[in-house]
Amino acid sequence: MKSGWITRAVLAATLVTMGMPVRGEVIPGRWEKLEQQRRHTPVIVTLRASDRVKASYQGATDGALLLRSLQGEEIEVPKSEILRVETVVEDSVRDGVPWGLATGFTAAFLTVLVGCSVSNECKGEPDAHLASAWGLAGAGVGVATGLVIDGVHKKREVLYQAPQQATAGNS
Repeated sequence: MKSGWITRAVLAATLVTMGMPVRGEVIPGRWEKLEQQRRHTPVIVTLRASDRVKASYQGATDGALLLRSLQGEEIEVPKSEILRVETVVEDSVRDGVPWGLATGFTAAFLTVLVGCSVSNECKGEPDAHLASAWGLAGAGVGVATGLVIDGVHKKREVLYQAPQQATAGNS
């Protein structure tokens, strides 16, 4: 039953990748995600005037965001003037390694299974041991690739996004 192996392999790959963590999106107009940050968290604040301020988060009041500039100056920015607040997230190995592992193993494993099913080189049933060995080799390549990508990739996490304002043409 060649198709049985392929079906199980695809199902296993799907189950592995479904378990990967997904980051939550920020709700426009809500300050909770930003206010949960620790003091001194580096932030990039985009103002309505299109200015960008790089600073560290110090706290918040009902009407203002409290920041410290890179020069050490205390800044109080009215919340009404803020469009977006982001922080640069150092991408750790916690997401690159599992993604690389799952992708590398699955790609190599399925390539051997499909290759054996399509060609007659495997002389009958695909060898699960052969497919697993190639899967492990693929997993090693995937992990290395995930580590390299994570090492050079920095991404920004949105901590606050102002709600879109209705314009005169939109009601």
